Amino acid sequence: MNCKIFTYSNPYKLTNAHFWSFIKDAPHLCVSQTMVNGLRELYKKDFGSLLCTIDEVLREFYKSWYGNAENYIKQYVELSRLIEEITRGADNKFKAAIKFNQGQLLEAIRLLKELGISSRQLDKKFANKEQALLLNIMDRIEKNGGETFQLNVTRSLDAIKEALKAVAHKHIKEETDSKAEDWLKEVLKKLEGNDLNRMVFHGIHQFSPLMLDFIVMLMDMGIEVIFLFNFQEEYPSIYNTWMNIYSYFEVPREHDRNNPRYDFIPFSACNNLAVCFGNLLEGREVRGDLSGLSLLEFNNLTEFANYVAHQYDLGREAAGPHKALAGMKEQFYAASGEVNDILKMYYPEQFGERHFLAYPIGQFFSALYNMWNDEKNLLELDERNIKEVLNAGILTAERGIYLLSVYYRLQIYLQGAGTCKEFFQRLDLLRQNLAKLAAGQKKDLHALSFYNVTCEEVDALREAIKQLNEIAIHLFARDKTGYLNFKTHFQRLLDFLRVKADSMAILNEERELVNGLLTRLEHTDNLAITGTMDDLRNSVAYYLKQTSENNSAHWIVRNFEQIDGDILRSENQEEDKYYHFACLSDRQMQKSANDRLPWPLTQSFLEKAYYPADLKFQVYMTSINEYLYFMRYALFYGLCYNRRQVKLSFVRMIDDEFMQPYFLFTTLDIDIQKNNHAYKGGQNIHFTAAPMSPLKTTIEPTEKEAQVFELCPYRYFLEEVMERGWGTFSDEFLCKQYYFVLLVEAIWKKIEGKPGNLAQEKLDRLLDMVENEYKQFFPCWKPNVDLYDIKCHAKKYISKYIIETRVKPFDPYFIELKKNFIHAKLTRENSDENIVYFLHEMKSPDKRKAVAPKIVEYLDSGRPLQCRVDIWCHYCKQRYICLESFGA
Repeated sequence: MNCKIFTYSNPYKLTNAHFWSFIKDAPHLCVSQTMVNGLRELYKKDFGSLLCTIDEVLREFYKSWYGNAENYIKQYVELSRLIEEITRGADNKFKAAIKFNQGQLLEAIRLLKELGISSRQLDKKFANKEQALLLNIMDRIEKNGGETFQLNVTRSLDAIKEALKAVAHKHIKEETDSKAEDWLKEVLKKLEGNDLNRMVFHGIHQFSPLMLDFIVMLMDMGIEVIFLFNFQEEYPSIYNTWMNIYSYFEVPREHDRNNPRYDFIPFSACNNLAVCFGNLLEGREVRGDLSGLSLLEFNNLTEFANYVAHQYDLGREAAGPHKALAGMKEQFYAASGEVNDILKMYYPEQFGERHFLAYPIGQFFSALYNMWNDEKNLLELDERNIKEVLNAGILTAERGIYLLSVYYRLQIYLQGAGTCKEFFQRLDLLRQNLAKLAAGQKKDLHALSFYNVTCEEVDALREAIKQLNEIAIHLFARDKTGYLNFKTHFQRLLDFLRVKADSMAILNEERELVNGLLTRLEHTDNLAITGTMDDLRNSVAYYLKQTSENNSAHWIVRNFEQIDGDILRSENQEEDKYYHFACLSDRQMQKSANDRLPWPLTQSFLEKAYYPADLKFQVYMTSINEYLYFMRYALFYGLCYNRRQVKLSFVRMIDDEFMQPYFLFTTLDIDIQKNNHAYKGGQNIHFTAAPMSPLKTTIEPTEKEAQVFELCPYRYFLEEVMERGWGTFSDEFLCKQYYFVLLVEAIWKKIEGKPGNLAQEKLDRLLDMVENEYKQFFPCWKPNVDLYDIKCHAKKYISKYIIETRVKPFDPYFIELKKNFIHAKLTRENSDENIVYFLHEMKSPDKRKAVAPKIVEYLDSGRPLQCRVDIWCHYCKQRYICLESFGA
């Protein structure tokens, strides 16, 4: 074959290798961006041609296929149509499972196409039900021509050079160092002028089908392919995984003759561990002092994420927000990338360009698609999606009216209003009820959040939902066939965004993303396809998630495939730098080939069904099968070439399953130490109270003010200071409790002082009468369920506590207590003591006077967050602001 395999033992002396002069002027394609970064830092300008990742070149050369959202949408829609045809009449559960996994199914088809495998080359007798469906779909695609699924690229020297030049142009555009930019311009001149004789592929163990397609094409065209990777001949048990893959290229491996062995650094705990690691696997005597090493144990991924977040915060404080990774004293590499899902929530800005759906404006469209019912051709409103829509800043309102705040206050009142018509009817009724309250009827209802709104706010929300409905009808209009035309839909989406882009109250970075999306949407002319709403919903979600590039070098916790380049930078770093290898459990380190394959493909099926196997297939399958050995190699590489300090850790519990430490650490008897540091990830926020002048006036608290302060100073701050003596119930349970108190109050006033037997006789009729007065104010509650339950509860309470031989005199102080605090008596388990009896004591002027100086001292402290957490928190108006109730 037209290729060579070069290996080296010492990456710090790569340019001294005997073969360096042979490869230095060839384009150098690395497996990861971190390898590119490490080689650039270590060797500066020793490279005479383009130094980049192989992924960058593949994205340019296969741009009609790789990362092409428009083509993906076409494939998805065509696959959806084929699934519908083939599964017509099939079991509903099977159809639902296929639709749920349609994205994975598409990835499986794309993988087989990239490997050049057709359905006719796979033996159907080895397929299960799902795999048989896959082959059936592929067979129909191939019989119909299947242009959408063809890997159409121009396979020429000029096309390859154009791809390399496009990457060079991109690097020049992104480069900030003038000297590096000049060097890149020289590289570009060479690419334009010289013939392309050879290309170097550095550090590739996990071959993707596209990598192999590209490499085989180069060899077929007479371009010499140079494979380059690290190899230590003293440790064949670790390094033979490379030759298990590269042996398929049928050329001998040529090892660096100038530096055939790597000399480990003496007295380095990290390097000692690498030697012990290697000797253990080779069956040699294990010698070396490992007493200074331990394996840190985290209980779960959140605990590990919080530990990482603390280090990131320290790095950000030391080096500034834009250089936080460089400022971190610990650099993390994990065998599992799941922890980054948590860290993305803590620090979204660190993970590079976020996709459209990560922003409020993207969530607006996501929510809009979720709420559209294509069968009924209308919006079906639901609480979660309405909140996303109102939060985006697209729907407009009068200045000073915050639509999301209005909706939060009204969400209980609006529950059950599932269509725009029902929504508007509910708001019209609310407006009528507000007018009644303004006229003095049932004014106590203002204590409920949904009656603490203005008519202007109600009208603004109504107008916003009306706008939303008009947008949806315009976007989702179907063609004459009854299907959605994707091109028309995207054009309408483009027009809408173009009109709204300058007027929307959105972040600058959102505006830039909108402008970028506008540019992309202008190139959707080739989406001349029609499909169902499900197709459109899933396709648009995929389309809007696309970003320019996912640069994993910016991840806070990197994966093991990024160790090889990053570790080379350790030589020039400070002595107190740690390289932290994490998630070192058996399960995370030993993943199977099936974990690397999209559903429904399996290693067993492919190896049995495809024969005779060609080069691409053999290399790919061996590559994914050797992944667990690659993980072992990557850890050894990191320990071996690290010139700074090391930390090791694992997570004990993942997905409700106990993890065991990686067996090599158990065999080497490495101590396990529990993580004893509790950090709150992403919450490294410091509050500093502004200096305040002491209050010069005395305070004469009202009964309510004194009660609220004695119950909880923070509630006093929220209600009496921030809300100026007002607070509303916004929790449905508490709203119902408050309505219960109003029922009790109204009945008590009507029957006070009357004989008990007479009051009991009239009780049902009176309750029905009072309920009828209130019923119109609660259209959100079902009369025969919610209102009936509350009425029954009120009847029992009145019968037990108010009606005696003669009905007790009405107690306005007691009722006001219940209106403000729901309960005038609270007891603990196994005790009858009223723990809120102090609320009753505030009736006394002397008691209120004694509270006054405490209020002054509290307000002077400048520390509002002083909570008294107890069971009364569950009945507090501020429970969703304070959140302490959830720990009470």
